[in-house]
Amino acid sequence: MKKLLIFISLFLVSFLIRAYLVGQIPGILNRDEAALAYNAYLLNETGKDEWGKSWPLSLESFGDYKLSGYVYALVGLFKILPLNDWVVRLPSLLAGSILVILGFFFAKVVKFRESWARLFAILLATAPVFIFYSRMAFEANLALSLFVFSLTLLLAQVKNNNRVAIDLLALLLALFSVFTYNAPLLLLPFILPIIIWLRGYKKWEKWLLPVAGLVLVIGIAGSQLLSLSSQKSGITIFQDETVWIDSIKYRLQFNGVWQTVLGNKYVYYSYLITQNYVKSFSSQFLVNAQGGHPWHSLPNYGHLSTVIYFFGIIGVLAVIYELLLAIKAHKFANKIRLRASLLYLLLISLIPSVITVDAPHATRSLLFFFLFNLFTLIGLKTTYHLIRDHTRIRKNALFIAFSILLTISSSKYLQAYLVNYPHQQQALKPGFDLIINQVDGQYSNQPIAVIDEEGYQYILLAWYLKVPPQQFFDTVIRQLPDKIGFRYGQQVGRYHFIARVADRNEQEKTVIKWNEVTANWEILEF
Repeated sequence: MKKLLIFISLFLVSFLIRAYLVGQIPGILNRDEAALAYNAYLLNETGKDEWGKSWPLSLESFGDYKLSGYVYALVGLFKILPLNDWVVRLPSLLAGSILVILGFFFAKVVKFRESWARLFAILLATAPVFIFYSRMAFEANLALSLFVFSLTLLLAQVKNNNRVAIDLLALLLALFSVFTYNAPLLLLPFILPIIIWLRGYKKWEKWLLPVAGLVLVIGIAGSQLLSLSSQKSGITIFQDETVWIDSIKYRLQFNGVWQTVLGNKYVYYSYLITQNYVKSFSSQFLVNAQGGHPWHSLPNYGHLSTVIYFFGIIGVLAVIYELLLAIKAHKFANKIRLRASLLYLLLISLIPSVITVDAPHATRSLLFFFLFNLFTLIGLKTTYHLIRDHTRIRKNALFIAFSILLTISSSKYLQAYLVNYPHQQQALKPGFDLIINQVDGQYSNQPIAVIDEEGYQYILLAWYLKVPPQQFFDTVIRQLPDKIGFRYGQQVGRYHFIARVADRNEQEKTVIKWNEVTANWEILEF
């Protein structure tokens, strides 16, 4: 009963943190959220997405291709709940709250004591990155919970008579995760060695089902998502034109045999990937979020607090040290095997991010953040043992200090999010929902121009006006694709999306424009 109350309390705390004013903060859906929302609306009404495709496994959207898992979750919700922003964010919100409970069980599976597992759940509940991602409609956040659930079941030690059923459930969850976001599909091949190693490579009967099942999941998802894979490959360092030009310049620095040995593309790409790994572990990215996307963190706030980062780095270094000692002694106890497995998982969790041109990238690194918080526990334990061996400071003193620092940093973050952030959302251009509804009622039957330099505002208009499906299909016009395949909106109904005021037609006497100075949408009349 006590454990149940603890679980309920952890879930409620994490849920309330994520649910409070979730429909108002952030103040408007971003373009990706709106694309998920409006496509779910169309599918619910007609069974077709914005391109007229019936129940697709991947949605073309603006040409960036989105997996269908989150959208289909919204289709189900729209049958019973209103078409509101908070409903659009609900799957991510619930996934982020459930992740806290999953984290407890994951920590138990990798042999942390119950008190440490509870602390891990608290870290997940209060981590800035998971609060931020749970309050927006991120497919990656839903996929993370599905993937962690699957991974927890695959790593769990259970009785043989339950093993098959649990493995089958894990495979089903893995399948759902790869059809929700692309990162799990990239990670699954790297999960196979861990399952074989921890279950015993000689005991093939224990790992054959999950390994064969995951290979089947990879094959099914890969074959069905070829269009998505083709588009997403354009953002990797292996396909980017600028990186290719830089690789040629790098090669020309060498002469003779050294051009073959050191100037080849494999060395150059390895250098870029290593550089991206270093950036991903840096405090500039994790604590300060320097150079990060404004949709991925609060202004002037990172993804992890300083105290979590400090002990997390200690934990990583401690595991590396333990592993080196084990290699030197040729002794791999179960504890070392698990620690090595966690370090391996931490490193591979960054693969979806480090191979892309905009690395480090928070959305593609959510599993990394999850595991990094686990290494914070290891760092705490290591620090305690070092202090105990050299001082008379008691264990409780360390944890009291850690708890105080965690409470202060979490409180400051929540204050920044709920109090300051509503006034710092210029990157989202809030207020479009209000002004478009105002214009739609005030200037009925008149052609309207919308200044939209980025080309995505058409999908927000479609969502916030709830443009009827047939009207959308009959009137939507898109521009030709750019060099990476993105297609921007040009017309929906009587709304014309243009880059400059000078681009409007003579009939368009009313223009909606974002004012960078006042950070507000305004109506211009001609």
